[in-house]
Amino acid sequence: MPSLEEALSIGKVIAMEHEPGHDLLELQDLEDDIRKSFEPGGLLDPLNGSRRFRCFISLHLAVEAGRSERDESQRTSTLRELALKEVSSVIRNEDLGCVQSLGLLGLMSINDPRGPSLWQTVGAAARVAISVGIHRKDTVYLPTVAGLFPNLQSLQKHNERRRRVFWAIYSLDRLCMFTLGRPPALRDEDIDVEYPSDPGVPVGISVVVPRTAVARHTLEGRKLYGQISDSCYGVSVSPDRASQEKEAMVRDLVSRSQAWYASSPLRAAFVPMSDWTIRRQSVCDMRYHQMIMALHRPSPLMPQIPSSFIPTLLNSAMTSVELYDHYSTQKRVLVNWVHLHQLFTSCTSLVYCFREHSSRPDLVDYPNDVVQRWTARCRALLAKFSPKWPQSERYQAMFDELAAPFSVEGCPPAPTGDIAIQEPLDVSIADQHGPIDFPIWTESANDTSPSQVMRGFWGDVSSLSDQM
Repeated sequence: MPSLEEALSIGKVIAMEHEPGHDLLELQDLEDDIRKSFEPGGLLDPLNGSRRFRCFISLHLAVEAGRSERDESQRTSTLRELALKEVSSVIRNEDLGCVQSLGLLGLMSINDPRGPSLWQTVGAAARVAISVGIHRKDTVYLPTVAGLFPNLQSLQKHNERRRRVFWAIYSLDRLCMFTLGRPPALRDEDIDVEYPSDPGVPVGISVVVPRTAVARHTLEGRKLYGQISDSCYGVSVSPDRASQEKEAMVRDLVSRSQAWYASSPLRAAFVPMSDWTIRRQSVCDMRYHQMIMALHRPSPLMPQIPSSFIPTLLNSAMTSVELYDHYSTQKRVLVNWVHLHQLFTSCTSLVYCFREHSSRPDLVDYPNDVVQRWTARCRALLAKFSPKWPQSERYQAMFDELAAPFSVEGCPPAPTGDIAIQEPLDVSIADQHGPIDFPIWTESANDTSPSQVMRGFWGDVSSLSDQM
């Protein structure tokens, strides 16, 4: 167990460093929860169960994600157990606190392979959110709760909190939709709540770009996740549409993805370079290339990829792998299933493109030594997840089978070093495509052709992620 002083220090880190758009906690409230939990008798007071849960799950998230300077597995396990003991007390009632707690459990599942299913916790949080009405705009929601608060100031504080909590759940819901191929628990047409209006930045911490601006940009990106999934991977998507209609859909989605990337507040000319802005922009870069890859892979919308799609898919896959290689070398990539999924998708898309280059007569084959170096780099990156995520070995096995034709013993690894962040390509409609939701690929599958694997790994990834 950390001391009170250390716990408060860790709490300040998690309050500042958590993902903008996942604003489930406020520093002042978290500090109150920590002090109440660490005071004499605080661990036993039956009235402080919800405070203990928020205290210990926040500390667990900080230590587990490596955001504190210490990394002790025993401490992590202790904090996790203390938090989970209080789950029943925080989800007993359908209220804002319940939504917040379920969202925190969802964040745990991203960073902890032993955590509950993100799909289940976010689904439950979404249903409670709708039940208590926090998905509605101020003019609809506030009259239903105004009588519960003694003054306007406390009502406004509650309103900002419920906005942040709702959009955090929405963000996690769209993450599930994009990475797991699941239908949304929250539909856009049912939502009219405003974005949070205050920065949510801890007092005394100076950030050049307001967190609100970064959080809104993050949420707009998550909305795009949902739109790409619906348009290209939804159950009702049919490949029988006219090619002009499908091309128009893809053109629009690519244009919106590029506009989203270009609108990042961190890219403004007046923003000075800092460790924080570079780190946040690298996350934006990774997300952008995930979108572009999703819009160029085989999908229910376009099962057959024209050769003109391959160069753009390959460029984004290479850039994504380079980014992960660069930032993992600097130990700036959190080892969690979201990054594992994105890296696996990038590596598999990369090898798929190499195989298409070698099999399509209208594409130029890549030199074998170049392909071997890239596949070696991918294997090395995927292996970095094994110590914390034993399930990642199945991802590695799928990648190895897809890359097997290019494997040569003694192949030197790809060179690493400073990687220049590439600007997004000006993608024309000839270079567009969409995501995936195909039959499950298994180790016993007879057909391990590149097209079959690309169609199949998605279902297998979803089933793996459901365990996390």
